[in-house]
Amino acid sequence: MRITSQYVTNSMIRYVQTNLSNLAISQEQIATTKRVNRPSDDPNILSPLLAIKGNLAYNEQYSRNLDDGLAYLDVSDSTMGSMGDVLKKAYEYAEQAANDTYSSDQRKAVAVQIDKLIDQMVDFGNAAVGSKYVFAGKENSNPPFKRITDADGKECIIFMGDTEKVEREVAAHTSYPINATSAGFGVDGLGNPVPEGAFGWARDDAMQTISGVTGQVLYKEGGADGDFSGLFKELFELKNALNDDSDPDQQQKIEVSIGDLQEVMDRVLQHRVAVGSRYNQFEDMKKQLLNQNISLEGTMSTLEDADMSKLSILVAQQMLTYQASLAVGTNMLKTSLLDYLR
Repeated sequence: MRITSQYVTNSMIRYVQTNLSNLAISQEQIATTKRVNRPSDDPNILSPLLAIKGNLAYNEQYSRNLDDGLAYLDVSDSTMGSMGDVLKKAYEYAEQAANDTYSSDQRKAVAVQIDKLIDQMVDFGNAAVGSKYVFAGKENSNPPFKRITDADGKECIIFMGDTEKVEREVAAHTSYPINATSAGFGVDGLGNPVPEGAFGWARDDAMQTISGVTGQVLYKEGGADGDFSGLFKELFELKNALNDDSDPDQQQKIEVSIGDLQEVMDRVLQHRVAVGSRYNQFEDMKKQLLNQNISLEGTMSTLEDADMSKLSILVAQQMLTYQASLAVGTNMLKTSLLDYLR
């Protein structure tokens, strides 16, 4: 084989380029702290690496869903706690007003306080997380509860949300509701009332328009027995009993309200316990996600992270090799016919 000067020059350039390329790869790994910066760096780990990154991306979304659910549940829990406090206050007012020593004026003064508690309950029903109302079901862009008076002067509580479950996906193919059931409407196929929500139940599940407000009637003053149940019904009936001093059974009705309020407090507490259990479940799942992410990130680090101590030594060696190849090449290019004629 004939070795020409052009061959030697091309070989020298190729070796210099190879050494420079190796040095550039190592310097990139030092800069990124990753030994794998593109699929071609190590095709063998591409599949498991992509799977891990996919799991981490899903977990990030699940974590956001859990945070959203925890915010919903936290507001629901604290609101129902406040509802329980208001019902307890109404219960105490009823006990005081049931006393024989209470005059008509004193009972009417208590009725004014009960009326204010009803307004508070409406406000609680319109609790929100950001722009979403937690007791409105999926129709949660507007306040769901409103207190109005119809054309006959009868007071009503209108519900303008729905009773659908608001769910969040918190694991693969696993979703849980994050809202408490606010109200129940209608009966099932056997004629039994559907489960009562935290705020009550109404037999009629049809949408109605009263005083320009369209929704489902959760309570209407003067309704027939069995048409309504729940906290609004009991608070209104207590208020009406306190105001009706002409009724010979006034004291008895107030005493009945005491027992009814206790039942309502128990039902609200049941809903709050369910919300609290779901909150604890979401917190546990959040911790599990965190632990899973730590494990996945550790595995990913093992697969793609560079050994910085070894890499530093390698870069020094490659730098020396590159500089040596440059020096040799420079000396070779300096050689000419005159060097041989000396």
